[in-house]
Amino acid sequence: MSATPLTSVDAPAPNPTNPAVCAPAASPVSLLTARLVGREKPLAELMAAIWEAMAEGEPRAITVVAPSGLGKTRLFDELVMEAVRVHGDGVRLLRGRIQAAAPTFSVIGNLLNTRFGLRELPPEDREAQLRRSVSEVLGDHRVSEFLHFLAGYLDLRFAGSPLALAMEDDPVPLAQVRRAVLRRFLEMDAGDAPLVLLFDDLSDAPAELLDLLAYLTATLRGSPVVLLFAARDERLQQRPEWADAVHHRVLHLDPLNESDASTLVREFLAGAPDLPDELVSAVVAAAGGSPYLVRDTLRTFFEAGVLATEADGPIRADLERLASISTPTSVEQAREQRLSSLSPAEIALLAKAACIGETFWLDALVALEHQDYAPPDLWGGQDSRTTDYAPMLDALTAREFVVLNPDPVVPSAQEYAFCRRSEWEVLQDRVSPAERERLHAVVAAWLEVRLPDRHETHLELLATHHEAGGHLADGGRYWVRAGSLSRARNAIERSIECFRRGVPLLREWDVFLRLHAVYEFGDVLQLAGDHEGAVARFREMLAIAYKMGLKAKGGVAHNRIGRVYRATGRLDEALRHLGTAHALFDAAGDQRGIAASFDDVGRVHLLRGDYAPALRFALKSVDLRRELGEARNLALSLDNLGAAYVATGAYQRAYEVIEQALGLRRRAGDEGGVAASLSNLGGVHRELGQHARAQELFEEALEAARNVGDRVLEARVLTLLGEGHFRLVDPEAAVARLREADRLLAGLGDRLLEGAVARGLAQAQLMMQEPEVARGHIEKAIELIEATRSQPALARALVTRGEIEAATGAPQRAKSTFDQALEIFERIGDEVGLAEACSAFARVVAQAPEIEADPEELARRSRTIRARLRAGQELPGETLESIS
Repeated sequence: MSATPLTSVDAPAPNPTNPAVCAPAASPVSLLTARLVGREKPLAELMAAIWEAMAEGEPRAITVVAPSGLGKTRLFDELVMEAVRVHGDGVRLLRGRIQAAAPTFSVIGNLLNTRFGLRELPPEDREAQLRRSVSEVLGDHRVSEFLHFLAGYLDLRFAGSPLALAMEDDPVPLAQVRRAVLRRFLEMDAGDAPLVLLFDDLSDAPAELLDLLAYLTATLRGSPVVLLFAARDERLQQRPEWADAVHHRVLHLDPLNESDASTLVREFLAGAPDLPDELVSAVVAAAGGSPYLVRDTLRTFFEAGVLATEADGPIRADLERLASISTPTSVEQAREQRLSSLSPAEIALLAKAACIGETFWLDALVALEHQDYAPPDLWGGQDSRTTDYAPMLDALTAREFVVLNPDPVVPSAQEYAFCRRSEWEVLQDRVSPAERERLHAVVAAWLEVRLPDRHETHLELLATHHEAGGHLADGGRYWVRAGSLSRARNAIERSIECFRRGVPLLREWDVFLRLHAVYEFGDVLQLAGDHEGAVARFREMLAIAYKMGLKAKGGVAHNRIGRVYRATGRLDEALRHLGTAHALFDAAGDQRGIAASFDDVGRVHLLRGDYAPALRFALKSVDLRRELGEARNLALSLDNLGAAYVATGAYQRAYEVIEQALGLRRRAGDEGGVAASLSNLGGVHRELGQHARAQELFEEALEAARNVGDRVLEARVLTLLGEGHFRLVDPEAAVARLREADRLLAGLGDRLLEGAVARGLAQAQLMMQEPEVARGHIEKAIELIEATRSQPALARALVTRGEIEAATGAPQRAKSTFDQALEIFERIGDEVGLAEACSAFARVVAQAPEIEADPEELARRSRTIRARLRAGQELPGETLESIS
């Protein structure tokens, strides 16, 4: 398959130095063309990134950062031409412009539309073309699954693959797998020809699109894919971690120096052979190093007669007029000067369009106009205003105020967007609030008719205009529906914003809608780490359920509150709410709810170190799940049962039930569940001393966790890997993995897991003979764990503290700490932890004879416990590995 170089897949962005974009026809300004000036080094760096990706077969990413007007878009224009000139068909280039008013992932859809050649095809031929194109890339490799997930970016629908069908009831993994499929397709597609993806202007990109692009940048590997982004400085300040990926760097564009700015002026005016130095100096001084202002100042000079073009002659300059011209010295002044050049009719049209939004439609403008007139006796469908507006919009397009969008959000509508966001904002503010409300209400009604099949972007449009038009309940209803769809594709931040806007607008008596809305709102808040906000929403759900006497819904609310408290380490409060949920489910006869309660209560007991009730509840849940016949939920219960078996030393039983869970999850295509089961299975091998095999399973689990984008799960697996490296005496690798986990956990509020990471870092630093650094980590770990009241985790942290006390020459404090840890393990019946503590204490006493304890007795006690736990538990085909 040959590679086709492409220069653009979207409506071109307004380009201050390239008149081929939005340039006015038959105007002197159309003469303002110039070669690239002052950007030779940045262009060379971008070309070098393409060469590096091709030579090494590895991805590269560069974000070009500069304020507005410094030529980011022009640099990309030049790169496309240069790459085509140098590499020809050897490189495939795809380019997309991110627009604030467009659907969240429309830029990805537009890239894929162009890549597959779908744009010019009739709808009935697009599916066949997509299938052919994907098959050429993949061969027979899971084509149906790739088609299903890629089609989600293209507004196409294929019959569900077995994986997709299995995931239909679980929207989070579905969305996470979709992005993983996109990543994998780009990697495979680049195997045929290196792939360069250019994204114009991240500044207006929604958070979930940035998350997707950051995911691609961080996870692409083993393929020559180059990702290039343009952004303003403030966008990167909002996401300081944006360029953290290994192959991602930031390239800053500086203002042009005086020499380059002078050269650019003369390039633009190549038709003026004797250009006065005074005029060049005036333009350079006004522009302040901005290529945009160089061009805009020259435009002003043409319009004011300072510069003029004779018929078939050169450009001439009138220096006498130069002194009387006020040139803009900032982008803001240039904007005001541009707007003042508009006629009253043009201003009125653009102000009305601005009230519709940054994107607007010709037919919507006509509908707004019709509101002021009575309908005719005979309406022949001829709209004088359409006749007036269309040529006016053509002229405004030529003058770079608006641009025609080739892919309208509203089907079959002639859609425009403002070229410059600042101009849109100023024009919108010129309309009174009351008039804006009236106009929004009309546009909402117009959209109701024009959007019969409503996807997420359509719902947000309807919500925005209904709310702004004073139809609050309708706005709330559409915001909530949009939030649900955002949640379904794992766009958590966008979903939160939709629910935050929509839920307060719902009417009190819309009970059914409010119940589901506050539940989903709480769910996404918990996923985002806003635990207090989540509890508040679930309590709101509880209040509605109580007033309506809905016991099962009240059980769900208590259950979710309990899970939040469990995740944040408030285990006693978690049990109170989970127990209440169980009682309500039992009263309502809700068997699924009862099974969920068994699972959740068992997990809390496990965290507390109450192993007998943890095992009892896990067994109850498995039995009930089997009766209900729900494979996905059964897998979860089996994993919980496996964890209880591990805690009690029943490793063979743990291995068997976790293997069952893994099989169920693989068949269901539940990649997040697969990651959890693999990590649990690795934990069994670790307890049996089979550390290399455990690490292999943890690495496999890590890949699955990253594919689904679950930060907490990924951090948990990284913690297990870090602990494994520590056990294999590789402290540097342990620290690297644990620091990755620590970064992922920032702001998520999982104190127990944060404590485990801090303890792992303490162990690694102690092994690296940095006991004081280790002390800081272990004190943080103990503080976090004590807040959770998890006795097993606290006892293990105390063991590490005892080792640190001994290493810093405090034997008595070390003994006291070890005694405290041993007492906890004995009290809760944690023989696994007790064996580990005895072994560690024996090593410390052997090196510090002044501690009054018998190291041989401690070591013997550890061996006895381990032998009892391991009796008959070795897995087939495995050999035990010693811990160095």
